[in-house]
Amino acid sequence: MKILRITCLLTFLAFAAQAQQRFYSADMARTVMEKLWKDSLTVHPDKPVKWTYDQGVVLRGIEGLWRRSGNPVYLDYIRHSMDFFIRDDGSIRTYKQQDFNIDNVMPGRALLVLYKTTGDERYRKAAATLRAQLAAHPRTKAGGFWHKKIYPWQMWLDGLYMGQPFYAEYAVAFKEDSAWNDIARQFILMESVARDPAKGWLLHGYDESREQRWADPKTGRSPHVWARAMGWYGMGLVDVLEHFPDKHPAKAQLKAILERYAAVVAARQDRSGLWWNVIDQPGRDKNYFEASAACMFTYTLAKAVRLGLLSPKYKSTADKAYAAIVQRFIRKDADGWTHLDGTVAVSGLGGNPYRDGSFDYYMSEKVVTDDPKGVGAFIQAAGEMEMAAPPLTVSKDGKGDFTSIQAAINSLPDSAPLPRVIRIGEGVFREKIYIEKDRLTLVGAGRGKTVISQAIARDRWRCGHMDDWGVATVNVDGSDITFRTLTIENTFGFDVTDSVEIDCPSDTVTGRKMITRNGHQMALRTMNGTRIKAVGCSFRAYGGDTVSPWDVEDGMFYFRDCDMEGGVDLYCPRGWAWAEDCRIRVHRGTAAVWHDGSRHEDAKTVLRNCAFDGYDGFRLGRYHRDAQFYLIGCRFPQNMKDEDIYLVPTSNVIRWGRRVYYAGCTREGGDYAWHRDNLQAAPGAPRITQITPDWVFGGRWYPAISE
Repeated sequence: MKILRITCLLTFLAFAAQAQQRFYSADMARTVMEKLWKDSLTVHPDKPVKWTYDQGVVLRGIEGLWRRSGNPVYLDYIRHSMDFFIRDDGSIRTYKQQDFNIDNVMPGRALLVLYKTTGDERYRKAAATLRAQLAAHPRTKAGGFWHKKIYPWQMWLDGLYMGQPFYAEYAVAFKEDSAWNDIARQFILMESVARDPAKGWLLHGYDESREQRWADPKTGRSPHVWARAMGWYGMGLVDVLEHFPDKHPAKAQLKAILERYAAVVAARQDRSGLWWNVIDQPGRDKNYFEASAACMFTYTLAKAVRLGLLSPKYKSTADKAYAAIVQRFIRKDADGWTHLDGTVAVSGLGGNPYRDGSFDYYMSEKVVTDDPKGVGAFIQAAGEMEMAAPPLTVSKDGKGDFTSIQAAINSLPDSAPLPRVIRIGEGVFREKIYIEKDRLTLVGAGRGKTVISQAIARDRWRCGHMDDWGVATVNVDGSDITFRTLTIENTFGFDVTDSVEIDCPSDTVTGRKMITRNGHQMALRTMNGTRIKAVGCSFRAYGGDTVSPWDVEDGMFYFRDCDMEGGVDLYCPRGWAWAEDCRIRVHRGTAAVWHDGSRHEDAKTVLRNCAFDGYDGFRLGRYHRDAQFYLIGCRFPQNMKDEDIYLVPTSNVIRWGRRVYYAGCTREGGDYAWHRDNLQAAPGAPRITQITPDWVFGGRWYPAISE
């Protein structure tokens, strides 16, 4: 009995830990954006603002949060940071190419994100400027980039992070296939000259000329292993491998380097979970555990495991390190701001005053709080660890955390800065779902494998209730909700064949209501929620309004690779909506799709590359309020009626006229005249390539970024 009680207690504590998951990445980002560097510019308040990698490291962390959450506040912060430096002609304020400083390439990664997202040519031109630096950058005789022009013939581990991930991401963005040989060469060369063959670790720097006082006259290597330098190298390597072509012969070499690197990092981890600032001098007087390096090692190992580049065994090294970082270095002040202690401000080699690479030199550099290099590395590390955290699980056989989807939802706090994930196992879950929380992701075992099922006639429901809350199989009154690989069905019309008349006090005319299999039967109904996304899902009903994402004021909805079937207006969004690669099947009724964009002239629904099917003579769509339709590359069957999307006779005032636009749509057996291309008549005459989710949502939401 005691064992049972202990098991139950441990299970409860596990549930509590999951339900109360702490998103340290978002906590730290909030401190960055609202307190430390509110304008995102004054990374070093005591120095003039300049183009610097410090800021770039922070922005990489912010970018990760944006990709995970889709929250535009993070992208806005990145844009604001870059816009201070990027002039109208694409030139970069305070940047001097002639300095040939590899550090200055690193912030260019943010430019590539912004160009891909916005299409703003300023960002492309600025990124091209940094790419031109790499093309002209001085090199060692073996072909390695100098760290800086003022450090001739020298390669530092730091430089691999500063230059190569940008180089790789630029190569992907602009299809520079020839760049991969050079990118691989930098890592291979750096390891060959910096690695101690006996110990396996990497020394901080290498001088090909052997002229520097810090350089070993035989090997050219610096004397010590600085932890953050190794951290930079690992982060750079895993970030490059994320993009490196699988079929390129050098990928195997880079993975082998990563495996050697991970082995020595894990072996040199202190039992505390951290690493000494000078790794080759563990426990020596004045040596200390350093925060930024621990964050970088955590990020590298966790990300490499996630990408399948390293054995899962290294996740335990990252887990131990992350727990130690949070316990030892993360601090919340009395005002609720999160801080990172324990980062060495800087360490280098040579220069003026001269840095000789000795142990005493490394110990002489000051240790500070909230250094941007440490803060940025922590946000990135925390992001990886949060992604790796186990989700709540629901299983019908009792092997998950819950047997009920609703119970799993109810266990979570109402909101969180980042999405919480619930994984649902195979089977049919006959429960009605209410979602009144924000930032929640429900993931099924596969379309058709995980089924949420109810049988509800809206007409019957409204006879006993004053509103639609509860009318659907899944009812949503929260924002930032995602559904993946699920089937959500309302089976009322499939289960019932005969009509029935029932008492209906809400019907003020007769007090009675006829319930038929053709009435509204909602699988999904949203109330005031926005930023709702469904990917790889099926929505099934026989009657109308199967998929009802309704928020005409602020609603933004995204559907990709979904099956939708039902009756009249089976897909009927209000507000802004995007559906791509979806299959829409009509059982009966007067139209397949519908839209309400009556609150805002810009509101629109876009169906891109969607395929329609249905009963003989089904009609495509209709509206009876202001609406705006874009059908791009859609496919219509031969049996669809020869009738355009039409306005239902209505007393509503249609303020903005008829707005129905087509491009590239085809019909089996021959096109109808009414769906010929007419984008030139749409507001702004957009080109097909311009019609994207970003265009639909106007920069307020980026749902495709996390796909």
